[in-house]
Amino acid sequence: MPGPHSQNKRDASSDKTGPLGRKSVVSSDYDQHRVAYAGLQHFEDYPVPTLAYDVPSKSIIFWNAALSRLTGYAAGEFSTVTGFVDALLCYAETREVYKQILNVPLTEGELQRSPVTCAGQDGRNYFAELQIWQPHADGYPDNCRLLHLLSLSSADPMVEYLESYSRELDSKIQENKSELERHKQWLEMALEGSREGLWTIDFRSGSMDFAYTNVLTILGYLPEELKDDEFLLAHVGEALARIGHSLDDLKNAPQIWDKLTHPEDLPEVQRRLDAHFAGETPYYECQYRALAKNGEWRWILGHGRVIRRDEQGKPLEAVGTHIDIEQLKSIEASLRQSETLFCTLVENAPIGIVLIGDDGGIIYANPRFNELYGYNHEELKTLDAWWELSCPDAAARKTFIAALQNATATGLLSDVHCKDNSTKHALVKLVELPGGRRLVAYEDMTAQIIYERALQKREKELHEKSEKLEEMNAALRVLLNRMNSDREELEHKVFVNIRDMIMPYVDKLEMISHGEAQQSYLNIIKTNLQNVVSSFNLQLAKQSVNLTPRELQIANMINEGMTNKDISAILYISNSAVEFHRHNIRKKLNIVDKKINLKTHLRNIL
Repeated sequence: MPGPHSQNKRDASSDKTGPLGRKSVVSSDYDQHRVAYAGLQHFEDYPVPTLAYDVPSKSIIFWNAALSRLTGYAAGEFSTVTGFVDALLCYAETREVYKQILNVPLTEGELQRSPVTCAGQDGRNYFAELQIWQPHADGYPDNCRLLHLLSLSSADPMVEYLESYSRELDSKIQENKSELERHKQWLEMALEGSREGLWTIDFRSGSMDFAYTNVLTILGYLPEELKDDEFLLAHVGEALARIGHSLDDLKNAPQIWDKLTHPEDLPEVQRRLDAHFAGETPYYECQYRALAKNGEWRWILGHGRVIRRDEQGKPLEAVGTHIDIEQLKSIEASLRQSETLFCTLVENAPIGIVLIGDDGGIIYANPRFNELYGYNHEELKTLDAWWELSCPDAAARKTFIAALQNATATGLLSDVHCKDNSTKHALVKLVELPGGRRLVAYEDMTAQIIYERALQKREKELHEKSEKLEEMNAALRVLLNRMNSDREELEHKVFVNIRDMIMPYVDKLEMISHGEAQQSYLNIIKTNLQNVVSSFNLQLAKQSVNLTPRELQIANMINEGMTNKDISAILYISNSAVEFHRHNIRKKLNIVDKKINLKTHLRNIL
């Protein structure tokens, strides 16, 4: 039993309020929290003694009447929960434990509970259960936590509490048994659903037991078949005969699983088992082939561990698993095949490939890389050594390496200095690989770049020639314009000379009397001269209408308003001939079958 209250209770005067004014302030804070938070209002008239405190500061923010009735302390007598715990609990060890619990992180709704011996203000001790509860956020201040104090006082309070506690323990034991049973069922279902077989070895009896359901899943045997030595020997004997072995190979294999293990794998299995049983390895692990009921050898991964040894360290019990890894082995074979294919592709790739380790060392360079640049593996220990060889100029090298880091998608064109002092052009690509490794690919672009440069040179030459031709064409256009101008000037001079120097004399000859034939010839001469000097003729020529001299003569007459009869009389041709020439004129003017008057069209040309 605890000692007198005067000996066990700490002096809490340092935590109690001093002046009256401070106590009033604390009480005011209590009142504010009661009004502001519904959760705290709920505990106002609650029969369970309760206080609420702020976790970071430990300040008491709520104190109900039931706590005052139980402890004898009034609300506001303590400012912090640690001061209250110091005054409440009898034993120093308990006080320190609960001071730590006050600050332990709790989830919402989580409850910490423990029986404690309390010191009442009246000097007597009593038993109680101290609970610390983390309420939900709604209805409570931020960082709020509740402390409940449940009195256990009775005729024999400790016994009553212990009986209650015992009943609680019994209930928990039953819950734990149910939970263990559920876990057992889950384990069995997990083993059944997985491709794992569970095994145990009892070294004292020399027996090996299996989770037969899983063995059935892995290899296809029934439980009774694994217990039938005659069946196993007959079955195993057939399989051994197919691979060139006999049952004598398994004469020293007393265990069932040993009989099912491939003879070529059994020595390694036994070696690893013996090493673990002797304590040389922390656990047993081995991959081997086991005989399935269908006659196939399936790959198994065996795991195991000794769980009990005697005083001399000899194993007493061991447990382990058999895992079907046939599919994994198939995947590994596929991966090896893919790796072989990849290596073949890399070895025969038309581009140079270099694999760089995470330390910057060159792990591998394919034959094409060595062929391109002439360096062997001894000369290319590291990537930095390659940079120095391929780009002797330090400044250019630094610029190139920096630019290459940002050109991972497209690559970077670079000049590469070869061992024979030649220079090749390469498209360099840098690929970051998992684990810090890098792959650098070099595509030889020398021939393409030489061709492109030659093509650029040719294009430049053609461009220069084109510019010269354009200049010549411009000069020709100037010359043609000048010739046209000269021609027009000449036409104008002819026009003026005929009009001013010949036509007046023709007019005078008309005034002289002539015979009918002479007059006719004179008319023809005058008409032709007029046609020569006519602006109409000049406009027809500019329209690029290719009229014959007769058609041009008739077109002039039509333009002057002459009828077919007039034209026939003047030119001494038939009326049908005039119609023929009119049709050809319309055709050359592109107005055939169009409702356009020929006379009007000819006048529109001027």
